[in-house]
Amino acid sequence: MKEFLNILAFYIIGAGSVQIQRRHHQDDMLYLSYENATVRQGKTLAISCRDRSGQTVFWQGPRGPLGPYTRPRVMDSSIGKLLIFNNTKMDEMGNYTCSSIGRRNRKVFTLTVEDGDLSYEGLGEHTFMNQKMKVYRSDEEIYLESGAVVNLTCEVPIGSARFQWYITDMNNRTHRIENFVTLSDRQSILEIEKTPALREIYKCIAWTDHQKLVKRFILHVGHRSDTIVTVSLVNVTSDSLGLLVETEDEQTIPFHLLVRYRKVDDEHWHNFKTEAQNGSIFFLKDLHPATKYEIKVSHPNPADAEMVSNSIFYETLANKNVKHLASISVLSFAYLVHIIYHYVVTVLL
Repeated sequence: MKEFLNILAFYIIGAGSVQIQRRHHQDDMLYLSYENATVRQGKTLAISCRDRSGQTVFWQGPRGPLGPYTRPRVMDSSIGKLLIFNNTKMDEMGNYTCSSIGRRNRKVFTLTVEDGDLSYEGLGEHTFMNQKMKVYRSDEEIYLESGAVVNLTCEVPIGSARFQWYITDMNNRTHRIENFVTLSDRQSILEIEKTPALREIYKCIAWTDHQKLVKRFILHVGHRSDTIVTVSLVNVTSDSLGLLVETEDEQTIPFHLLVRYRKVDDEHWHNFKTEAQNGSIFFLKDLHPATKYEIKVSHPNPADAEMVSNSIFYETLANKNVKHLASISVLSFAYLVHIIYHYVVTVLL
């Protein structure tokens, strides 16, 4: 009898485990093209839902089941069962559920409808309508001890914004963060605890009707360098920038300098190390003409090889011949003065 009970218990536990695993597998099978979107009233969009195992899926809205003759309507397609919003109305705002396999497996799409007739973007990186928006980018570097807690603040100056946070891991893969706080229409906060990793990158994206803010928070383990390095422009051509190095310390002892620069409309940074001292000059070469560059310089920081200075911006000249023409003019003038001098000396003698 005891052996029979053990076998029965093993069967029940095993069956339960199979059901749990199968349910998890079912959740992975259901695909939803978007989980949420914010649209302007009067716009049209379609959301696709399908079961990767081939099971039939169903859509249900706030008022009940949806089909080909409801509003919004449902249509079969090669990419799944489409939920189509045509000439979106304010009263269509809400949660829409896609389900399959006896409605035990489900995913929810949330629609937000705003008054107006402008194009829109949904949360996440997706753009539903092809409208160019003004994009503002900024970086903030923060130095912390491992285990320290910090609140990262993302804020827009005007308008009502929608916020989303991301983290980039050590393999340069970006993951969406779900748990953050929206304090108001203009401000969102993410509370994090610094891990032992030397460097972490968090990103906040905030959308308003006409602009988008992309702000990166670069977190380091360690302390910011106390020595401040500044540079100023002393020479410019169409393909180079000459920069004067200045420090608060008047000593002329050479030190290593880290330099990063990029075109303002490019996310790719160029970087190099150079030996410098207070009052020395270095050059950025092979640049594009009539192009504005963002430049960061600093001493190496023991916690990380990132820059610890603020950005400066300088623009190259448009005409490639400006430098050479100026040099030729100076040489011609000097040669003319030389001829006149010798002529005067000869006449006087």
